[in-house]
Amino acid sequence: MVAGIRTYRLHLRYQRALDHLSLKTGLGHKPKVVRVDSMDEHRTRILVNSPGIGEERYKTKLDDLRSAVGQKIESVNYWKKDNRFVEISLANQLLEGNVSY
Repeated sequence: MVAGIRTYRLHLRYQRALDHLSLKTGLGHKPKVVRVDSMDEHRTRILVNSPGIGEERYKTKLDDLRSAVGQKIESVNYWKKDNRFVEISLANQLLEGNVSY
């Protein structure tokens, strides 16, 4: 039950962040968070159902998305299995900032 509450709160947090972007389709539909996956302790992947809202509209609002979620955006891409979904990869710190050459 505790894990279910944690998952719900994560979904709600990222859904509110997407709602701040004011992205809507021509019919007034908003993108919906379908799944939140923790890839490791520093990286998170969000799967968003967004029929009618293309990947480019998310990319034009990267700064707004970054400030809404409070994390750095690694990438925004269509999901490999279905183009109605957008996959957003987040990181607490980007790798190139941590590596010194």
